[in-house]
Amino acid sequence: MDRSQIDSTVTRLVAEIFEQEVENIREDMSLLDELDAESLDFIDLTYRLEEVFDIEVPQDEVYRGSLDLEGKGFVVDGQVNAEGMSLIRDQMPGFDLSRFPGEVIRASDLPRLVTVRTVCGYITQRLSAPDAG
Repeated sequence: MDRSQIDSTVTRLVAEIFEQEVENIREDMSLLDELDAESLDFIDLTYRLEEVFDIEVPQDEVYRGSLDLEGKGFVVDGQVNAEGMSLIRDQMPGFDLSRFPGEVIRASDLPRLVTVRTVCGYITQRLSAPDAG
């Protein structure tokens, strides 16, 4: 499956879960801030991703998306450091960072960075991993 197929599939799933028209779903939408996702929505999304892409998704991995700032050492003293902010700006150009006071992102804010794009990136990484499935 190529990236455009992954993108369209994830977009369709997100639209279904949040009862939106597919054309209203943008790749830079925050699932928490713009679609008002709750924990059950993430469970539903995880289940659907597993079914559609025939992979196992550990429960907390959808929250991390493809950035995984904590895992890469970009969270220091509870905040995303300058390198992490640079990564966010590079990989999420349409994401509105002004929703964070002073554009400071705390570790507790990381789930707010989950977007359609980060979920697509996560699925792409998982499908290309040697142990996918």
